[in-house]
Amino acid sequence: MNHLRIRTALMFTLVCLAGLAATGCNTVQGAGEDIEKAGEEFQEPAQDAKNCRRVRPSNPYPTGETPMSMKTLKPLLLASAIVFTLTACQESAQDTASDVAEAQAEGQEEVAEAQADANQTAMETNQDLNEAAVDAAGEPNPAEAGEVYNEAVADATEDNAAARYDVAVAKAQAEYDVAEERCEALPMGAERDACMTAAKSALDMAKLEAERARDMADAAADARRE
Repeated sequence: MNHLRIRTALMFTLVCLAGLAATGCNTVQGAGEDIEKAGEEFQEPAQDAKNCRRVRPSNPYPTGETPMSMKTLKPLLLASAIVFTLTACQESAQDTASDVAEAQAEGQEEVAEAQADANQTAMETNQDLNEAAVDAAGEPNPAEAGEVYNEAVADATEDNAAARYDVAVAKAQAEYDVAEERCEALPMGAERDACMTAAKSALDMAKLEAERARDMADAAADARRE
């Protein structure tokens, strides 16, 4: 009976391990809890054993071997699940290279789109400035002429600043996505966490710098209108 329980528990563990490999790397703690519960369910209450009417031999293991108890088996099952999961979570160098290349390609595409939009904005604002200069030149009142042109300059400044911000953020996000893929290739633990923290800090800093540049341009635009 004890052997049957152990075999059943081992089969259950294999099923759990297969499920862990299929569902990803964030289930180590949950797996431990599930296996712990499974081990408890396989234990027979002592009272049931006392009330059992079957007469068992005094020594069911004549060769001297000692059956493995569920108390011993549960930690072994838990350790096996954790080791299996950690091993499955670390991707191969080939997979890492593929993921990094894909992230680089996607990032380059996003940056190229943002840069194209910025170039288009610059062209349109230059056209607006030329038209504003013509309008200002035809304005008989110098004060009003200056106001017309300054408004066009302020608008162009804000539009170009927003476009440059989008390019800067696209570049920062692209660099972060590549760094994230490289970090995920590291073993789970402190090293991977430190890598992810550094990548996130670099992203946040780049976004902050882009926001500052945009805000400074907006302030200059407001000053031009005054």
